[in-house]
Amino acid sequence: MKILMFGMSSYPGGIENYIANYFLCEEIAKKISIDFVTYENKLAYEEKIKAYGYKVKTVPHLKKHPLGYIRAVKKLLKENHYDCVYVNMLSAANIIPIKYATKYRIEKIVAHAHANSTVNGFLRNFLHGRNKKYCKKKANVKFACSKEAGIWLFDEEACEIIPNAIDITRFSFSAKNRKEIRGNHGVLEDTLLIGHVGRFADEKNHAFLIDVFNSLKQRIKSPVKLMLVGDGAGRGTIEEKVERLGLKEEVIFVGTSNETEKYYSAFDYFVFPSIFEGFGMAALEAQVSGLTCFCANGLSNELNLFGRVQFLGLDIGANAWADHITLEILKKTDRKDIKIPARFDINNQRGKILEILQ
Repeated sequence: MKILMFGMSSYPGGIENYIANYFLCEEIAKKISIDFVTYENKLAYEEKIKAYGYKVKTVPHLKKHPLGYIRAVKKLLKENHYDCVYVNMLSAANIIPIKYATKYRIEKIVAHAHANSTVNGFLRNFLHGRNKKYCKKKANVKFACSKEAGIWLFDEEACEIIPNAIDITRFSFSAKNRKEIRGNHGVLEDTLLIGHVGRFADEKNHAFLIDVFNSLKQRIKSPVKLMLVGDGAGRGTIEEKVERLGLKEEVIFVGTSNETEKYYSAFDYFVFPSIFEGFGMAALEAQVSGLTCFCANGLSNELNLFGRVQFLGLDIGANAWADHITLEILKKTDRKDIKIPARFDINNQRGKILEILQ
């Protein structure tokens, strides 16, 4: 089976990790081939992609060269005889792959919802509202990472929920990883380390997270630091805010990492105030590592698998978030091993998605 895959970027975020977990393995690579479409210079996990025999197809940037993008997509579809076009979607603003997959009568057209809301912007929201009807009609395979994501893209129409499953062994707590990461970043064992994993984009709400940390720092007597794993266009703005608030010594900017599992072991608590998420894979990974998570209440309730997630409203403000975190710290809850539900174990899920696609 030959698949043309859309939605992969250079940053190892939710979609990229979903693809890596499900498709970058020997079991899948033996049975299907994938061409990944990108307009960026390099894809997340590109070396691994190529190691499994998959290919990367570079096309012009849609916003900068829309006609060039359309021509390139049409050429790929005409010349390569794909069995499936698989579109990972954070919005329905771009339906060009689905449109031309329909035109060239591709057997399987997959629309996969990875969000439960749309990034701010009139045009993007307008296009999403208009185009999702087309997605529902033309996609003959409908996937979503959660029930909320399915409703967001397909309304009440039936779709297959594909859990953002992970490698449990990889994300389980490791004392060795904790020691390594803290040592590399000069974080002493008696320092309380608040953690976050996510790209620097508006929906991840880093500005609010900095306010929460600033308030938390004033409430507890023990040394405390914040570690931010990720990168993105908004990082500079957050660095400026950190400096303005005099937090430069307490906030650690790690940058992008393909070994995020090590950082979860180093953290003591995980804070995730995203404005929206399709599911919130980072919070799942954090829970598997035994962390208590503080998440915005706009995230899916499906995320609270073990009773270790506290959902808080963004409208209550950063000080109230700091109060909740402080109360949890005072409880001194032990870090415990987690038994993850089978549907979130990647070893149980790869075969199912392969069965659907074939």
